[in-house]
Amino acid sequence: MKRLSSLGLSLLLTLGFAAGATAAASAASFLLVNNGEHTVYHVYVSRASSDTWEYPDVLGSGVLSPGYQTTVSFPEGTFDTCYWDIAVVYSDHHTIYDHSEDLCSYDKLTVSY
Repeated sequence: MKRLSSLGLSLLLTLGFAAGATAAASAASFLLVNNGEHTVYHVYVSRASSDTWEYPDVLGSGVLSPGYQTTVSFPEGTFDTCYWDIAVVYSDHHTIYDHSEDLCSYDKLTVSY
């Protein structure tokens, strides 16, 4: 099981359908929107079949402030499945998880906390 912290809270996630995009095209990246009141400090993603977080903090040294958005892209040749786990860590260390998200079906993820 993947672990980031002792908090295992439910993820409020709104998914936007990929309009007119092929599954492969929409899957290589997705738009992450912070629609909440707290700053996102870290975002981790990995294949749902993995026991570890394969992509450490896709925000890098940046943060995602409330009302802002960023594109999360996967390195070329690494997107070999549609199902991914996502963990979002906020400035107050509140952590939310989404398991087995089908990123081939959506092009936008909106988090709210």
